[in-house]
Amino acid sequence: MKLDWSHWLYGLFAALIGGGASSVGSAFGAMSIAPGQFGVGGDPGWNSLKLMILTFAISGAIATFAYLKQSPLPAQVATVTETKTDTISITPKDGK
Repeated sequence: MKLDWSHWLYGLFAALIGGGASSVGSAFGAMSIAPGQFGVGGDPGWNSLKLMILTFAISGAIATFAYLKQSPLPAQVATVTETKTDTISITPKDGK
């Protein structure tokens, strides 16, 4: 039995990245709500970065676990065997 690991790992990684992408929106939302705590420079900037990292980890983990629920193991690679049969008709030179 051969498993399709490359597509499964690609889907798992894509789920992690897609889920973690919400961290950017979360950080910008926090900056607009509380600019004193989640600003761009200095100590508030570190708070924004910490929020992004934490949100990325949590959202990415949720999306990754959802992918694992949908596809817990890689799919089996289907092996297709094709048989070709050629038919040759031979006509005598005298046409009979």
